[in-house]
Amino acid sequence: MASKGILDRKIDVIAKECMTYIDDLLRAGKLPPRGSDWEWYDDFSGSAYGVTYWVTDDYREQFQSVFDHLLVARGKALEAEYPKRVPELLKVLEADGQRFLEKICYTHKGSTEYGSVPILAAIDPKDFVAAWMRSPKANWYWISNALQERYKGSRVEHILNPEGPWIDAVIALLEEEADKATGLAKVRIQRAIPKIPRRQAEPKSETVNGLANMGEPATAKHRGK
Repeated sequence: MASKGILDRKIDVIAKECMTYIDDLLRAGKLPPRGSDWEWYDDFSGSAYGVTYWVTDDYREQFQSVFDHLLVARGKALEAEYPKRVPELLKVLEADGQRFLEKICYTHKGSTEYGSVPILAAIDPKDFVAAWMRSPKANWYWISNALQERYKGSRVEHILNPEGPWIDAVIALLEEEADKATGLAKVRIQRAIPKIPRRQAEPKSETVNGLANMGEPATAKHRGK
C-alpha cells in the first residue's frame, strides 16, 4: 500500500519495523526455530497460509531483506534451544550409537533431526569424547560411522562448516585416549577414530538461510510476482 500511495509511509521504514517486530518475537521466545531440513524454508518461500506473496519491483529489495532477516532470526531461535538439546543428544550418544547416527545423518529412514544443523559445534569436545568412552563398546562402531558419514561430501563446506574445528578437536582427543591406553583397549580406540580429513571452518558470519552464524548455502529467494 505504501508503494501505491495508499499508505503514507516510506517503504524502508516499514521494512525496518517488520525486522524490529521479528527481533521482538525472538527476544520474547515466541519465534519458532528453523526447521531441520536443508531447505526448510521452501514451504513458505513463495506463500504462507494459502496466500501468495505479492511482490513488485517497487519494494522487492526491501521484501527480500525482511525475508532474509526472518530466516536468520529463526536460526537464532534454534540456537537458543541448544542448551536443552545438547544434553539430550549426549544421552543418546552414550546409550544408543545407532540412534545417534540416525539423529545426525541422513539415512534410508528419511528425515533426520540434525542432519543439516551444526549442533555438534555447541558440544564441548571433551564432553563428547567422555560420553563416547563411557558408552558400550558396541556403540563405538555406530558413533564412528556417524561422524564419517556426516562429514563426507560438499555438505561439510557449507551447512556443517562451523563444525570443522570441533571434529578436529574430537579426533585429537581420541588420539590422546589411544596414546594413554594399552593392549586391546588401545587398538579398540584407534579403530574407532573416524577417518576424516582435518579441516578448519571459515570465520563465522550471519547467513540468510535461517541459521545465523552457521555458514549454510546461499540466501533463499522468494517467488514474488
